[in-house]
Amino acid sequence: MNVQLIFNCIFSGGIYLIIDISFSLIFQTTKFFHFAHAVIFTSGVYFAYLFNQVLGWPYYAAIPMAIILALLLGGAMESFIYKSLRKGGSSAIVLLLASLGIYIILQNLISLFFGDDTKSINFY
Repeated sequence: MNVQLIFNCIFSGGIYLIIDISFSLIFQTTKFFHFAHAVIFTSGVYFAYLFNQVLGWPYYAAIPMAIILALLLGGAMESFIYKSLRKGGSSAIVLLLASLGIYIILQNLISLFFGDDTKSINFY
């Protein structure tokens, strides 16, 4: 069996595990399924692509900046949208629909700015 295939499976499984744990953590604390959380992960990767491949930043600067911007995007989403909905006494279904709307808007913004073709970050 190919050793590279084993490492690829472990790496991919680790990414899925991190995403699964984060979805579980959000659901346990907020009691609604946060669709827009997926686009936060996606935006972080596209920020890294923007800084490294488009702007030419080195990896040690591009990746932390991408993480910071993804965190800020998630925090802004919580502060400006979900917090006001919760203060108004919105039900979990309203939060779910707001999350779905945010997901659609942000995913389309990513498609608008970066296109729909496959992107890659070369580490060599």
